Amino acid sequence: MMFVEGDNIILVADLDSSVIRSVQALCNDDATLAYFQDGKEVAQFLKGHSPKLVVVSEELPHLSGKQLINGMRYTKHLKDVPAILVSQKTGQSFKDATKVLTSSSLEQLRPLLQSVLQLSPKPAIQALPEAKKPKHIFLVEDSQTVSTLLQHIFSKEGFTVTKADNIDMAKKIIQKQLHLFDLAILDVNLPDGTGFDLLELIRVKSQLPTVILSSIQSTENIDKSYALGAQDFIPKPFNPRDLLKRLKSYLD
Repeated sequence: MMFVEGDNIILVADLDSSVIRSVQALCNDDATLAYFQDGKEVAQFLKGHSPKLVVVSEELPHLSGKQLINGMRYTKHLKDVPAILVSQKTGQSFKDATKVLTSSSLEQLRPLLQSVLQLSPKPAIQALPEAKKPKHIFLVEDSQTVSTLLQHIFSKEGFTVTKADNIDMAKKIIQKQLHLFDLAILDVNLPDGTGFDLLELIRVKSQLPTVILSSIQSTENIDKSYALGAQDFIPKPFNPRDLLKRLKSYLD
């Protein structure tokens, strides 16, 4: 989950980062974006926040976009919040949504964003230049405490994060989305395997910069990490500032 501060919060939830990138291009720096890829995390965030706008994909793990928007309409502090459903099907309607858009028609969000953020009209932005796209990190970590800490650190830097907490989920993401990432961070000890298994799979497909995290700082783990092609081995616990400095060197 992404932790955010500020009044102009726009909540965005999608799986492949296409929606968040479009919304970022439309908002520039006029809003704080809370980004999620899991319906349950969206629901948890909404319990304590009232964003200016909610933009959610129809297809999300655990809770769909329709379920989330429907739940908002029965929640006192959320019932009047504008909510956009992003669907893969053109011409779809959903009575609880303010609008139903496709990913290719998100430019239609501009007037609504200007209204909820009380902005002056700006020239249309066709797309974010490649250099300004947010860095996208693939994080595989089964500890909720560590995962939440890293998410907080990365969100403050404006990074996008895709998370997995087990081998099976991570492999599915690697098969479909590996080309989207700028950096992978893999915990060694996972419920159904090790980060080394994932590192081997990544190296078959890509030279994506990859960092290993482990609470066991053994010579065996360190040597195996570099032998399999990792760029770095970072022991737990870590200093957040030092960690970020090391990771930025690979992202740059």
